[in-house]
Amino acid sequence: MKSNFVRAAAVFAIATMSTQAFASSCNELVIDLQMPGWRIVGAFVGSDDCEHGEITNITPNGATLDAAYLHGPDCELTFAGPNPGDRAQVRFQQNYCAMAAGNITVESITGNVPITRVQKGAWVGDRQGTVLVTGFE
Repeated sequence: MKSNFVRAAAVFAIATMSTQAFASSCNELVIDLQMPGWRIVGAFVGSDDCEHGEITNITPNGATLDAAYLHGPDCELTFAGPNPGDRAQVRFQQNYCAMAAGNITVESITGNVPITRVQKGAWVGDRQGTVLVTGFE
C-alpha cells in the first residue's frame, strides 16, 4: 500500500514539473521603455490592444505581453513623449516559442520610429523575449 502511494506521489510530481516546463516564460515578451520623458499610454491589462495574446502587466515604463493559444503575443502600444507631437504607435510581435524560438518583430505603425535592442525568447533556459526601447527618431 505504501509503495503505491509513493508511486502516485512520484507520478504527480513528474506531471507537475512537465506542466510547469510547458507553461514557460519563453512565451512572454517584455517591453522595457528606457527613455526619460516618454511613457506608454492608453493600454491596460485586459485591453483589446492585442491581435493575439494579452497584456498581463503594464506601467508607464514597460509592459509584459503573453502568448495565447499557440500564438505568441502580437500587440500595439502607444508611446507619448515630453513634447507636443511626440507620439508613436508600435506593434510588438513574438513568435510562439515552441514554433520559432521566440523570434521578435517590432514595427512602427505611426509617429516617431522606435530605436530598439531585441533579445529573442529561448526555449532552452526558459528565457522570455525582451525589447529595450532606447530612443525615438
